Amino acid sequence: MTESMNDLKFGHSGLHAAIASSEFKCEQRGDPPGALYAAAKKYLSKHLAPASFKTFWKLISAFEPFVLRAMNPQMLLSAAKLAGFNGEGIDTRRIMSHNLEFVQIQPRAKAEEVLALIDTVFEPYWERYGLIHENIFGEIFDGEANIDTLSNRAGKPLNDMATNRQRFMLDNHESWKAVLERRALAEEYAKEEVRRKQREREAADAAKPAKSRECSVLGCACLIDITTAALKRVNENTWRKCSGKGCATWGCPAHFGDVIAHEAICRRVVLAADDVVV
Repeated sequence: MTESMNDLKFGHSGLHAAIASSEFKCEQRGDPPGALYAAAKKYLSKHLAPASFKTFWKLISAFEPFVLRAMNPQMLLSAAKLAGFNGEGIDTRRIMSHNLEFVQIQPRAKAEEVLALIDTVFEPYWERYGLIHENIFGEIFDGEANIDTLSNRAGKPLNDMATNRQRFMLDNHESWKAVLERRALAEEYAKEEVRRKQREREAADAAKPAKSRECSVLGCACLIDITTAALKRVNENTWRKCSGKGCATWGCPAHFGDVIAHEAICRRVVLAADDVVV
């Protein structure tokens, strides 16, 4: 899998934001509940110097509620589904669709063979152990040729490298770098769209009169210039105002009907009518 569940649903970015917020304070707290925290505390106290352990454990204890907030069950389940876990098993086709080498396999029958191998071998292993260990790949593909499809490099075969080195090679594959470049261009385009809309709003605000009255109907952009008393008197005569005393609802010529409908339920109009009855 080339995408982390937490990256898909912003789990990690939520944690980063939490740490950077003023709400996060590394204060002395009680130990977080659970056997895993107890085991972690025992392990760290054994392998860290006392001063370092005190610092790290204080941080971990303060961090625990933020972890629960960022990694809540609903977010994790949603991220798991996006990554390829459908609740009862793994969606191998969705997972493999992220793999640039897989989507280029020809003929497609060969790709189906890979999916079948995952379904018959790797999925049962995953269901049994909860993850797929590195050594299972060596056991399954022992004796197979042409598994390593990366080109233009020298040195050890990819399968003989350490796991972190394998990941480095994959991340620097030309196809993957092209994907990253496309993502960067898409992000820059989205940012430019935000900047463009901001410029449009600023230009629209600059074009407005110093003092204006806007139509109260949602979505209507009509306004009139009321900067001077003369402009106010002339321009307001072409609009309709709610008859309720003190009500600020106005309608442009295209929305007279909306103002009439508003008057039927306007509280200020109703109160005025009650006063007349009394």
